[in-house]
Amino acid sequence: MVFSVVLDQNIEVTETKLGNIASVKQEDAQKYAENIVKSKKKKGMYDCYRYYVDEMDDGYRVLFVDCSRGLKNSEILRREVPESACRLPRQS
Repeated sequence: MVFSVVLDQNIEVTETKLGNIASVKQEDAQKYAENIVKSKKKKGMYDCYRYYVDEMDDGYRVLFVDCSRGLKNSEILRREVPESACRLPRQS
């Protein structure tokens, strides 16, 4: 799931596109984007969302991808699969 927030040069929200995402509220998406732009980071993770900041002539577009399923799956794997199962056998 993907959503985006556009901000002007003053870090004021001008557009929010949530699509069909019910897991994030418009106000939350806008606050996430404001915090990210203020941090001056271009990409990273914010909560369970991977983000990328696209600098434009008149402001910023912050694109978010919901990674919650992937994070949940990796958490299950860490809990369920013993670490020894992930090791390669020694070469003799």
